Amino acid sequence: GAFPSSLAPPECPSSADPACTQEGYGRPYQGLSQIVMSADGLQIYGVSFLAASLHVFTRSNVTGAIALADTITDGTVHRGRAVDGLSGAFGVALSDNGLAVYVAGYRDQAVAAFDRDPSTGMLTFVDRVKNGERVFGTWK
Repeated sequence: GAFPSSLAPPECPSSADPACTQEGYGRPYQGLSQIVMSADGLQIYGVSFLAASLHVFTRSNVTGAIALADTITDGTVHRGRAVDGLSGAFGVALSDNGLAVYVAGYRDQAVAAFDRDPSTGMLTFVDRVKNGERVFGTWK
């Protein structure tokens, strides 16, 4: 499917406009470093390193068209929970059972965990684990 025009970046007013040279201007997904699709093909999850964000897209199985459904950003409150662990987001994984999404945050040196509603694909922040913050002992 074609990239929807609603997600296209706005045009720079002119090449002389200094705002056009700022990081991220007119590029809502600049730094998007990895994506993963749900098993049913109805959601796509992508992480943005520069925006410290996790983007949730819906996808039509008929046309392949995608639309932005949600953006979760480090340091914000989302669905009543303070989100942490997404700074420098660069990796995203969907659990085998489709009930969780995990994001690696390079700058936070963290892994953030989200519950996933299998019927809608929407996410809720659960927790994050930062480097050196917790001692887990031996895994078996």
